[in-house]
Amino acid sequence: MDINLACRRAIYLKKMLISFPIFLTLLGGWYWLEKNEPYDEVFMIPRDYKGCVNVVYEIHGVPPLEVKDHSIQYKMDHDGILLTSSPPDFGWEGKESSGLHDIDSFYIDEEGMKINEIPKTRSGPSSWENIVKTGKSFPND
Repeated sequence: MDINLACRRAIYLKKMLISFPIFLTLLGGWYWLEKNEPYDEVFMIPRDYKGCVNVVYEIHGVPPLEVKDHSIQYKMDHDGILLTSSPPDFGWEGKESSGLHDIDSFYIDEEGMKINEIPKTRSGPSSWENIVKTGKSFPND
């Protein structure tokens, strides 16, 4: 009986010695991912603005970009321009890449409140591809 109990304890200890490092690795990986997750981006564009928007980085004397709910907030002026003291790689995952992240765009009213979301088909890289292929910025232009 004592040998059987000793064997069960040895097996239990082996399981713990194997499980504990695996648990620590998973916990450490989760922590690293949480701390290094790139920021999402939200572009807020005045309701009546038409055209491309521009962000001009590293301008002294202007406010830095704001982060709200783990998203970088780009609030464009009535000319579609945003001046910021933040660097171009602000919120990036690493030195070479911004990483995988979501980009949302909204029209805003005069008070800066979101009115409605701009469909992804009308912004981003796919709209540039459409301009190159068709010469039009939107399919219905």
